[in-house]
Amino acid sequence: MMNTVTTHFQVGRAACAVLGVAVALAPLTAAANAVLGQGTWQTTLQARDLNGDGMPEAFYDTMLNISWLADANAGSGSGYDATYGDGLMTWADAQQWVTGLNVLGRSGWRLPTVLDVGAAGCDTGFGGGTECGYNVLIASADGQTVYSEWAHLYYLTLGNLAYCPPLDDDCLAEQPGWGLANTAGFSNLMAGAYWSGTAYAPLPLDAAWAFSADDGRQFASAQAFYGFALAVRAGDVATAAAVPEPSATMLTLLALGALVWTRRRGHGPQRGSSAV
Repeated sequence: MMNTVTTHFQVGRAACAVLGVAVALAPLTAAANAVLGQGTWQTTLQARDLNGDGMPEAFYDTMLNISWLADANAGSGSGYDATYGDGLMTWADAQQWVTGLNVLGRSGWRLPTVLDVGAAGCDTGFGGGTECGYNVLIASADGQTVYSEWAHLYYLTLGNLAYCPPLDDDCLAEQPGWGLANTAGFSNLMAGAYWSGTAYAPLPLDAAWAFSADDGRQFASAQAFYGFALAVRAGDVATAAAVPEPSATMLTLLALGALVWTRRRGHGPQRGSSAV
C-alpha cells in the first residue's frame, strides 16, 4: 500500500504506475452507450423528465437515494471552465459551479462524496479493499455506508471494470473489457477524471478526491488542476419543489420601483434644511 497524492490528473493505460507526474488530461468524449444487462442501471436508475420534453434531465438512483444530473459535463461553457471551455475546472471552480446550479428550478446540487477509511490519506491498492486506487471500496455489506458515490455509479450501476483485475494487488496484466464501456442514459460522460466534493484530509486546502471514469481509479489530486464535474442531489429530484426564477418583466418593475424611490429620497426636502 502507498500513501500518495497525484500532482495532477492522469489519463493513460500505464495505469499501474505509481501516481505521479503525467501528461495533462486529454478529455475523450464517450458516446452514449447503454449496455443492456450490464450493471444494475436498468432497474436502479429512474429517468426524470422535469420539463416534459421527452428527454431526462436527471436520473433518480434508487439504491443511493440521490439524483444524478443526466448531462455529465453540464459545466461545459458555464464560465467556470473559462480556461479551456470544455468542462474542465479546478476543484474550487467545480464547487462554485455546482453550488449555484439550478435545473428547472431545482437547486441544492453538489459533487459526489468519498469516505476516507482507515488512516487519513490515500492508501493505494490495485486489487481492492482500499479507498484509493482500483476496485475501491464501494459500500458496506448492509448498504448503509457508501464509501464512494462515484465508484458505486461506475462499478455497480454501470457495471464498468477497472484497469486492474480485482484481488490482483500486483496488477500484472490489464483486465479484459476494462474502461467506460457502459454510459447508460448519461450524456457527455467523459472518459477522464471527475472531481468529488470531498477534500483530501491530509491536505484539505490543497488536494481533493477524484475518480477516473476512464479506468476506474480513485485518487487524490491537487485542487489547482483540472477535472470534470458531475452534479448529484439528495433524494428524488422529481419530488423537489421547483423555485421559479424571477421573470424579466418582474425584474424590470422592481428596478423601476427602486429608481423612483431613490429619486424621491434624493430630491425631497431634507430634515434640518430649508427648502428654497
